[in-house]
Amino acid sequence: MAISEWTPPARARPSAAYLGETSPEPIYAAIGKATTQWEHNEVVLCRLFQFFCETPSFAASQVYGEPTGFAGRLALVQVASDEFFLRRPESIENLEQQARADALVRAFAQASFERNKIVHAMVSRPQPDTVELGYYLTPSYYSTKKRKFDLEEGWPMGGNYFYRSAEILRCFERFEDLLNEGMHLWLLLQETHGVPEGVQYVPRVAAPQRLNHQGAIPPHRRAGEK
Repeated sequence: MAISEWTPPARARPSAAYLGETSPEPIYAAIGKATTQWEHNEVVLCRLFQFFCETPSFAASQVYGEPTGFAGRLALVQVASDEFFLRRPESIENLEQQARADALVRAFAQASFERNKIVHAMVSRPQPDTVELGYYLTPSYYSTKKRKFDLEEGWPMGGNYFYRSAEILRCFERFEDLLNEGMHLWLLLQETHGVPEGVQYVPRVAAPQRLNHQGAIPPHRRAGEK
């Protein structure tokens, strides 16, 4: 599959033509769907990173989780992908797969801005001129880079986005598309190039000597116990 073009929700100011939700609940539900979906996407990126590192060790997956910001984690995937394909012939198949990986990284970089808008925000109800407009997801009041003072209508109307549940769910759908593309690419890469010998992504199974007969990891023994 290929990643479709996507444009983030446009900025629209609260108005009678762009009414918010009648209660905050639909926004809360949409936030939950979008943020949970994003975490599934990070799992796929983690799997791609480990694959590009060409190792069955779970260490690669642990390294992916070390950077505190998403941009750093995404850079790991890009560098590992570049190195992976650099070591392979410039066949049409390899070039196409590399192009898909690059496109996926770019799409995730774009989508991460929307993810940040959803996560670093608050549900509020601007009421200029006492008109009830409803609830929106907006930048927090302290987010000076995302909220400027509106000379005519005041601070609440100065946010650079006002999302209803529909706008958040549109982002969720984009995150879902990226998950599907990431999974398709991961499976295609395994089918084409194979996987490193050993068991990937499940470190417990890769260390059977540490398991008891029931398949569970036994508790740590005290020093001196046999």
